[in-house]
Amino acid sequence: MKLLNPVLERIRPKSGHFPYGEGERLPFMVIRDFELSHGIVIKVGDRTHPDAVEVIASFSETMDGALDKLEKIEKNELKNNEALLKITGILSNLFGVDSDKRAAKGCGGKEYVS
Repeated sequence: MKLLNPVLERIRPKSGHFPYGEGERLPFMVIRDFELSHGIVIKVGDRTHPDAVEVIASFSETMDGALDKLEKIEKNELKNNEALLKITGILSNLFGVDSDKRAAKGCGGKEYVS
């Protein structure tokens, strides 16, 4: 399962089709009010599911691109945090910062408070 998790995390469904049966024939109707904003089309009583309400959801290329950008930002933030910790450690060692007193030794052995 550990081997599959990285693969499964990268899989994003592009669309889904969810029919909800009502048990009786419904009048035909297609509702597209949320197609552009949310990627959702609602069909009622069509030829393939005459007794159902169908919800058809699809992710647009815009949404997919936004998710990719968010993923890159998260990765960059982690890298930046790691780099900041390394730089802080190097500077602490270089200037002899005492983490308890928060004092550092400057040039000539003189101390200053950070």
